[in-house]
Amino acid sequence: MSSSQQRQAQARHLNKVIDRVLLEPTEKHIQEVVQSSRPAMTAAMAERVRRRATLLARRERLSRKIFLDRRDTLIRLIYAGRAPADCYCAWTDGSVYSAAEKCIAGLGGILLDPGGTMISEFSLRKEERDGFTAEIAAIETVLGKARAHGVTRLRVHTDCKALVQLWFRRREDARLAEMRRLAGEFKLLQLQNVPRQHNHSAHQLARQAMVRPTVEYPGCSV
Repeated sequence: MSSSQQRQAQARHLNKVIDRVLLEPTEKHIQEVVQSSRPAMTAAMAERVRRRATLLARRERLSRKIFLDRRDTLIRLIYAGRAPADCYCAWTDGSVYSAAEKCIAGLGGILLDPGGTMISEFSLRKEERDGFTAEIAAIETVLGKARAHGVTRLRVHTDCKALVQLWFRRREDARLAEMRRLAGEFKLLQLQNVPRQHNHSAHQLARQAMVRPTVEYPGCSV
């Protein structure tokens, strides 16, 4: 068998395992998908899961919401699997709309422990100047919640690439002052940019906050 044929066979096998997780998830098959994702291929693996879920949602008779929930859970676990040992993981997003000369922001976020169990989830509404400050506010919120849970090692995933770039430049910017203050309370804090399509859960929570009262959820198993 040529190397090309081997890659094709591996891809077909991986697709079958992903489909199995999306249809009838088991810990064994979830771990097989997570462990098959090499560090340099994390986003590619997450995208494969997203596309397989889209295909199955069209083909199967199960609820679309079931597929989307399982898809989002698996994508989070794939990214979390690349975090440093004993590191908690969070996903955040901020959305805005203008009303009556005010910019209303919806903030969404999820916090997972190192084992993949959700320990906090929020959907908050507040006033912000623009979408960029809403993204900052979402991260500030999840940092505060992480510290309230005693977290000292955290990786935050956001689809705001500009914010991640600004953070790593370490230049003085008043908009990041509170983030930097909160960051000082952690032994390890990482910001990780992810594609918007891989941040669906936090995005939905942010959108929901703009159309319903503020909600904070207790943790639940993922």
